[in-house]
Amino acid sequence: MSRELAKRGNKTLLVDLDPQGNATNVMLKTGANIQDEVIKFDQSLMNAISEGNLNDSIITIDENWDLLGSGPDFALYGRWLEHLGSYNKRVQYLDKLIN
Repeated sequence: MSRELAKRGNKTLLVDLDPQGNATNVMLKTGANIQDEVIKFDQSLMNAISEGNLNDSIITIDENWDLLGSGPDFALYGRWLEHLGSYNKRVQYLDKLIN
């Protein structure tokens, strides 16, 4: 669905929240086919979240189509959120980083 939205001119960010990173793997392979080169990412989504800045983790796959790629370390997200304190802060944290 994200691919179709991007093709229609909508700026699209796919956020892979699965520690297995299946969507990330598919997106990286698709991007490699589109760009004719291997796409790598230096910073996982969990690293970016803990640093409070997602910008360095955004991977451009194609025009209007970006990815925030996940990895095994995302399994720690729930535990990491505990340091934020209140339930409301935990629920709103990722939304604030994305917006």
